[in-house]
Amino acid sequence: MDYLAMPEIWLAIPDLKGFYEASTHGRIRSTGEQPGRGRPRGNVLTPGPRDKAGHLRVTLSVKGKRISTDVAPLIARTFIGPRPPGEEVCHGPAGISENNPGNLYYGTRKRNSQDRQRDGTWMAGEANGNRKLDWARVGQIRARSQAGESDRDLALAFGVTRRNIWLIRTSRAWIAQAAVGGCSSATGTGT
Repeated sequence: MDYLAMPEIWLAIPDLKGFYEASTHGRIRSTGEQPGRGRPRGNVLTPGPRDKAGHLRVTLSVKGKRISTDVAPLIARTFIGPRPPGEEVCHGPAGISENNPGNLYYGTRKRNSQDRQRDGTWMAGEANGNRKLDWARVGQIRARSQAGESDRDLALAFGVTRRNIWLIRTSRAWIAQAAVGGCSSATGTGT
């Protein structure tokens, strides 16, 4: 269902009734004047990005307590229902900055990871800001390993753990995405 093509509908957020509402367009607004804040009824909150990934967050004020939270779980709880145990809010193909109910669903962490790989937002391999290696060094590790150099010596030479070397040598880390899912980008563990 294309919620963005429909007129915007506002519903009270469960557990926040009388304070906040969520809309079918993925927006959050206050429903009453917040004590000491002077915000008028119906003030639409301006979300800000949480991290490099771009999840949108808002700050709520309920009974004098300020709470910073992601927008997606508020929308999902309002329009999809309670989150099943062991599942998380996942975004569909429109991406993580689109929080309308048509782009949200509940799924496992594994399914969420598969979605990020599909959408090209998986922070792995060279895209991972905490990585110590790049594809050139991974190629060197594999070549030197095939030539008989030990995992221990390679770990010392490249500044990573022996387990990282084993993961690379056995193709459990730094795997070309084309071999895994048919995309042209790459994935890895960020080592």
